[in-house]
This record gives sequence, C-alpha cells and structure tokens, in this order.
Amino acid sequence: MRIAPDALAKLEEARLSQAIADLADETLDVGGGRASWGGAEGSWMYQVTALVMSVPIAEAALDRVEAFYAGRTREPEVGVCPFADPSVLRACRARGYVLRDFETVLYRDLEAPPPVILPDGVAPEPVEDEAAREAFLDCHVACVAPEGGDRAAALREGARRMLDHPKTVTWNAQLEGEVIGGASVELHAHIGALIAGCVRPAFRRRGVQQALVAHRIEVARAHGCEVVTVGSAPDSATGRNALRLGFVTAYTRATLMPPW
Repeated sequence: MRIAPDALAKLEEARLSQAIADLADETLDVGGGRASWGGAEGSWMYQVTALVMSVPIAEAALDRVEAFYAGRTREPEVGVCPFADPSVLRACRARGYVLRDFETVLYRDLEAPPPVILPDGVAPEPVEDEAAREAFLDCHVACVAPEGGDRAAALREGARRMLDHPKTVTWNAQLEGEVIGGASVELHAHIGALIAGCVRPAFRRRGVQQALVAHRIEVARAHGCEVVTVGSAPDSATGRNALRLGFVTAYTRATLMPPW
C-alpha cells in the first residue's frame, strides 16, 4: 500500500480517535474529531484527537471542548496533526494553549516484511488468560511507570482496557518462564497499529524489542492489513528500532495543553 503521508495521517488520526473513544468512559464528537475522558488521574484517555482534519475550526468547537472537561480531575491533552486545518493552531494560540511535547508517527508497507529473529530462548506467548494478562500488566507498568503511584495505577487501568479491546492482540515475551517484555497490535481494515511495546531494563539491547516489532508486522500482514504504524517519542528506542526495520516518518503530532 503506497500512501502519501497526508493520506496516512487521516487514516491514523481517525484510528487513534476511535480506539481511545472505544476505551474511554465518555466522549464528545467535536471539530471532526473527539474529546475523550476516562480512568483515573494521569490517564492517557484525557485526549482530544483528530481535531479539524477536514474542516476549519470554529471558536464554538473549543468552547465545547473546554465545557466537556470543566470540573474533571485534570486538563486534557490536545493532539494536533500537522495536516490538520491551520485554523486549529490559530484558535489554540489565541486562547493561550501551550506546547507540551511531540510524538512521531512512523509507518511502513507490508511488502517484504523483516524476518522475525528471536534472541535465544525468547518466545512470544499470546496473552489469553488472566495469569498472562496480569503478567503483561506487571511488566508494562514496571517498564513505563517504575516510580509507581497514581501514574502507575492509571497506566495499569488503561492497559487493562486496551487488552479488552476486540481489535487488539497482545503477547508476552518470555525467557525461561519469566515475562521480560510485551507488545500489542491493534488490527484495522488497512492499518495495524503497533502499541504497548516494552522490555524490562535488564533485558534490553538484546534484540527483544526488534523481534516483537517484526512479529507484529507479520501478524498484521497475515490479518490483511496493508500498512503498519507506530507512535514514538522523538529519538526514543521505539523510533530507532522502527527505522532499522524499514519504517519511515509520516508526520509529527504536537500535544498542546490548555492554560487552565
């Protein structure tokens, strides 16, 4: 599937918006995208996604977003795609929204997928029962929020919801009976989105993450997907591994925060 970055962005932003809405407690359709809310303090479901990808924003759209989050336990993250209508940046700037961070979206087609080369003794095991689910959640939280506290609790709740999503397939990476990493793929009609990849610090730099990426690419290809995507913080291990496996950068999404 040869696809231009702007066309890929429309598919990926719509996928992300729908996936978060499926997991969230409440959503609001607004500005061609969605505002979502769900989970505990620190949850990643406090997001506005796919905003004004096709039509200019109206001031009333941000009024509705701000009313939706009024009284919630925290402010939302407003994702802005560079292919969105420029009016969204002007409207956010006028209200004092500030830049929080960036996320790079990378993609690759599924012609000539990379080989799955597993390190000696490591095997991906499908997460299919409660014991495997708990092992995945323990590993995921330990990798992403080792400091514990509210962030770890919110992350665990969000990951548990992700495991229940009917389009998500998840594996634990096991070595001698120990779960040392894990990863999921969200399967859509055209897109396989690689999500929730993690490896415990003691087992990094052994090729485990690359193997999990290649494994999920093969699963997406077998499912009939035509392209795979992955989101990465700039200059992260996820992005570097994706580039080594034939991904290219599609665009960089900015995350804005309201001034309240």
